[in-house]
Amino acid sequence: MKFYNFYINSPIFIQNFLCTLYGYKESKVRFNKDFDRKLKFLNESQYYSLDNIKIYKENKLKDILLGCTNHPFYRDKFSSISEKAILNNPFQILKDFPVLTKEDILKFDMKALVNENNQIYSTSGTTGKALTICKDKESIAMQWAIWIRHRNRFSIKFKDISVNFTGKPIVSENQKSPPFWRYNAAQKQYLVSSKHINEQNIESIVEFLNSIYPKFYSGYPSIISDLSRLAISKGLVLKNKPDVIFCGAENLLDYQAESISKWTNSIITDQYGLTEGNCNFSKCEHGFYHEDFEFCHIELIDQEVLEDGSIRGKLIGTAFYNHTFPLIRYNTGDIAIFAPSNFKCECGRESQVIFSVEGRQDDYLITPDGRRVMRCGYLFRDTFEALEVQIVQEKYGEVIFNAVLSGLGNRSDFEKKVSTLFKEYISEDMSLIFKYPDFIQKSSTGKFKAILNRINK
Repeated sequence: MKFYNFYINSPIFIQNFLCTLYGYKESKVRFNKDFDRKLKFLNESQYYSLDNIKIYKENKLKDILLGCTNHPFYRDKFSSISEKAILNNPFQILKDFPVLTKEDILKFDMKALVNENNQIYSTSGTTGKALTICKDKESIAMQWAIWIRHRNRFSIKFKDISVNFTGKPIVSENQKSPPFWRYNAAQKQYLVSSKHINEQNIESIVEFLNSIYPKFYSGYPSIISDLSRLAISKGLVLKNKPDVIFCGAENLLDYQAESISKWTNSIITDQYGLTEGNCNFSKCEHGFYHEDFEFCHIELIDQEVLEDGSIRGKLIGTAFYNHTFPLIRYNTGDIAIFAPSNFKCECGRESQVIFSVEGRQDDYLITPDGRRVMRCGYLFRDTFEALEVQIVQEKYGEVIFNAVLSGLGNRSDFEKKVSTLFKEYISEDMSLIFKYPDFIQKSSTGKFKAILNRINK
């Protein structure tokens, strides 16, 4: 806190220096001496055959499970499992292992594992329970190599100039005039403060974006969508367009992708990854998620087979790296849909294809007939009257739409569009209430929740 107070009260050129210094320290961990070797391997291994993927996973599972037998958190859980059994059939050992939850991990003292080769990371706590996890440098470097590989698929090179739209408090909330951005020279990265993307500042932010030549944008889709919708509402043109926009940390909703595409005309892609490091999958050039099998093994539990043969279930994952605190069959809290086993992606990769992530297990609307509706983004595809919309359900039979208006069109048009689609696709028997706040509260790190279910909470 002392350092942050020093940072936020420093002149802007000092803040830029400190952002660069922080970026340099991050780079030393993320992009270590073996980074180039890791990235070269990953760019080749993504085209492994199914047989080679299985062999690779089997070897990584043996390694991580054997390490668990002497780990303070897992020792008792593995007391009845022999080394021979792990070596003979690691997939069966994994299948029989109980699912690990956040509550299980919260009972363990992570600080006891800290040394010079690892460090503590924290999740944002969007479920109400912040989690700390101790990660070793090797797992951090491998996870970043996975993420850089995703960029390589779209012809983005390491350390290309970029803009990151961040929820981190890099600019004081008291600052009322530009620049609302900072520069991390170590990673050639401009950082734009999401808290300052509003109607009063949008012109200066777009003017700044038109003064630089980034290869890509990155950030939460809700933030980049806010930027795009505001700019469209003001008739502001993006002249220096990025080649690609990489979204992450939130579900990319249809209406968000539509507004981003309309303003930037850029390729939009995303990947799914967690601070915990036990699940990762990234989109290919054809728009499908592929399991990053070199880094983790993902599964679905409580499965439901859909009409097209795809499978919906609770997403769990096992990390192949981070021997400091391995995560075995850890429940992500998200619902995902896997492609059928006979699905072949046109990109040629044979790794598991994931059609979609539907969101957290508690992010849904409950209809009068008992259905749970998790995806509602299509309700807002043609609603440029609103910059962003959050759906809240506090009681049965009623839904609240919190919409931040853009200044385009009028409320009645917005309400008519949403109401029509809601009754057509979700339910005709629910009361719809529309509210118009000046802003929608985000999480501490700037994450946006599209649906808030407050029933029985």
